[in-house]
Amino acid sequence: MAAAEQLVADLTGSYQELWPVILADEYKQTWLDNCKELVGKENAQAAFDKLSSMVSGEIYGEEAVKAYADGKGVYECHFTQQVAKLEFDGDDSVIKGYVANSNII
Repeated sequence: MAAAEQLVADLTGSYQELWPVILADEYKQTWLDNCKELVGKENAQAAFDKLSSMVSGEIYGEEAVKAYADGKGVYECHFTQQVAKLEFDGDDSVIKGYVANSNII
């Protein structure tokens, strides 16, 4: 229990969505270089396209469960409710969500 309480207290700071950051154009060449190492130059672009598409779905929740029951779907890995950034204050157990214009929601 003490470890869990410490984890919550340590969860402090601002967080933005992972995938829009690491899939940004500025990192595409890094992805392609790494894909080339794994699947060869001729398949690097296709591997990147497949990997990036797997985390850029448009639906989530029960709708996604039904649509992708066959296991061939993609994941919607974005924050919901138009949240652009989350801010945690573990000491006070406060979580705030911000939309793109920095207003708290």
